[in-house]
Order: sequence, then C-alpha cells, then structure tokens
Amino acid sequence: MTSINKISLSNKNLLSKFSHGLVLNILLKFKGLIYFPIIVNFLDKEDVGEIAYVKSITALLVGLLLLNIPDSSNRLILKEENKKVLLTINSITNFCFVFGIVIVMVFCFIAKALDLLDDRVIFIVSTLLVAGLVQKLSQYVFQIYQNTKLLMRTILITEYISLGIVVLVLYNDWYNDAFVILYIYSFFVFISSIYLINKLFKEYSFKKYLDIKVIKNVLKISLFLFPASYSMALIQSSDFVILEHSLGYEVLGEYSFAYSLASIVSGFSMALTFFWYSSVVYADDEKLIALIKKITKISLLFFAFVVLGYYLFTEPVVNLINEEYVSVFNIVMILVIGFFINILNQIFQGVMYAKKKEKYILIDTAFCALINIVLNIVFIPKYGVIFAAFSTSISYLILYTFRFNYIFKLLPGLKGGGVKLFFYFFLFSSLGLTIYFLWI
Repeated sequence: MTSINKISLSNKNLLSKFSHGLVLNILLKFKGLIYFPIIVNFLDKEDVGEIAYVKSITALLVGLLLLNIPDSSNRLILKEENKKVLLTINSITNFCFVFGIVIVMVFCFIAKALDLLDDRVIFIVSTLLVAGLVQKLSQYVFQIYQNTKLLMRTILITEYISLGIVVLVLYNDWYNDAFVILYIYSFFVFISSIYLINKLFKEYSFKKYLDIKVIKNVLKISLFLFPASYSMALIQSSDFVILEHSLGYEVLGEYSFAYSLASIVSGFSMALTFFWYSSVVYADDEKLIALIKKITKISLLFFAFVVLGYYLFTEPVVNLINEEYVSVFNIVMILVIGFFINILNQIFQGVMYAKKKEKYILIDTAFCALINIVLNIVFIPKYGVIFAAFSTSISYLILYTFRFNYIFKLLPGLKGGGVKLFFYFFLFSSLGLTIYFLWI
C-alpha cells in the first residue's frame, strides 16, 4: 500500500497516473464507437432516445448521493498523519454510504408516490445509483493510494463484457424492447461495484467508524464544491431532459448519437481526474505555473488537431455507421469545441481547489449552469436540437473566461510567456467556430 506521505509530483508519477486514466477513457470511448453503431442500427431513434433519457436522469441524481465529499477530502487527508489516514477515510466512506442509500430510498419513494417515472425506470435508475455509490467510494480509496491499475482493469472488464452480451442479445434478437440493454448494463455495473468493495475490504482494514469532527471539516469544503459539481452535471445532462420534454425521444436519439461521437474528446477531461485533483494539492505555485504554461502551449496544437480531425472525418464516419444520422454533423462540431474547452476548465478548477478557492468554483459553475438551462428552455423548442449543443458549448466558454481571469490573478507568475495570448486565441477561435457551425 502506498503511503500518503510518499505520493509525489514527479513527472514519472504524474505520467503513470495520467496514462492509466487516458488509456481507460480512450478504450471506453472506443467501446462507445462499437456500442453506438450497433445500437442505432438495431433500435429506432425513439428507443435510442429512451436509453439516453434514463442515463441522463441517473447522471443528474448520482451527484446527490455523495455531496461531492470524496473529491473534496484530498486536502483534509493531507493534513493527517499517515496512521490516522485510514480512520479518516473510514469516516468519510461510512458516512457517504449511509447518506447515499437514504437518498436512493427517498428517490424511489417520491418517484413512485408521485408517479413521476415508470416502474422499470425507477428500478434501473436506483440500481445504477447504488452501484455508482459503491463504485465511487471504492475508487475514491484506490485513487488516494494510486492503485489506478486496478480501477482501469475492473472498469474495462465490466464495460466490454456488458458490450459483448448486448451484441449477442441484439444479433440473436433476444429482446422485446430497449430496456433489455439497460438491464444488462445495470447488472454488470452492480457486479463490478461489488467486486471493488470486496477488494477494498481485503486490502484495507475497514471498520464501522465515524468521526463527526472529520465529517464537519470535509463538509465545509464539499458544501461549496457540491453545488459546483452538480451545476456541471446540469450543464452536461439538462439538455437531454429538456430535449425529451420539448421534442421527444426521436430527436433525443439523434442528439445522444452526436453527443457520443463528440464525447471522445471529453475522455481526456475524464483522464485528468485520475491524477489531477489528487495530485495538484501537493504542488507549490512554481510547480503549478510551470504545469499550466506547458499545458496551455500543448493545448493549442491539440485543439487545432482535434477540430480539423472532426471536421474531416465526422461525415464519413456517420455515413459509415448509419446514414439516417447524417444531419448531426454541425451538432458534433459544436459539442467538440465545448468539450475541448472544458478540459482546460477542469485544469483551472484543480488549481482553484488546491488554493482553497472552492467558493469561486461554486459561483462560476452555478452561474454557467443557470445560463445553460435558460438557453435550453428558451431556444430548444423554437430553434431545435442544435441549440442544445450551442448552449452547452457557450456555457463552457463563459466558464473558461471566468476561470482563466481568476487563475491569472491567483498566480501572478503566469504573466509573460504568451499565456494570455493563448487564452485570447482559444476564446475567439472557439466562439467564432461555434457560431459558424450554428448558422451554416
């Protein structure tokens, strides 16, 4: 077991953790490239939309289970002596589990009592929520101790076995409706969560222990970061819900297909979580400034490569998968720009968190989530599905502007080296491209 005090910011250490996250998310996105073509060719758009709708509800609810406590506890754990770390982790894990289960039960009661959702949807969503709760708590501990290989292996095995079963069921026509796909997925995610929690108890001596002082201290951080985290979930998922209520499952099916293609880029953002938030808290200003300058310069080249690649290959890929979805080209391009900008947003957020500025994370994210929801409500019914993509990307661009200006003030050493020039290039080129793909 890796000691908390031995976790380092060496280039080798960071590269190892990032490579695990990057490989994981690339393979997950590759799985999506296999999964979605199969889904859209065996199911109609309404069924594809229904699957996306259930998953978006789950994504919106899962944030409520944890109050962002695990991701908020890194700074707290750093203050502990190594012998007290496990007791602190015990307290956080036990509290989150009990609180999460209570929230799932409340969701089931309200959804059933008010007849808000179909019984099948309630069952699948609650199963995914419980599995997600257990999985997140297990991942939280393994990531602290840098056991990212286990996470990568477990998640990939779960995803690809479930993919194989789905392919088998669809090709042999062993299904009555689209919910079979969701049943298969929720079953394997649940089994995966049980495996992880079992490994967790074997690896560490977990106890029925709860330190109220620890919970109070971490809540002081998480109660700022939780609304920020939930606001980000609203930006990412509210368009699915509003699309379904405004335009129906068929249009939502098209949008979810475009979203899946574009979200390959967001895999890089997800890869950051494997090392950035659990590592950046160890860095001093000099190290942070050096990292941001390097990332900014590399991002410029990568941005041009990504946008050009999508511009050239999106239509051929869509035509190869299913010609019925050829109209999603502009939606994909707009989302790609927003997803890329959000990679930089996550980097800035890690710095703000490390510098104990979670209050500002709450303010800027909540403001952008509100803008996103208002744009969706106002423009989707009138102008159609493309404004769902537009509102998402514009929200990320506004967030990027807020955070860059704040980081620039927080780390004065960023002045010079052309960092501000890179910022203006990203801002105006992204905004110009977004508007261009909206209107052509």
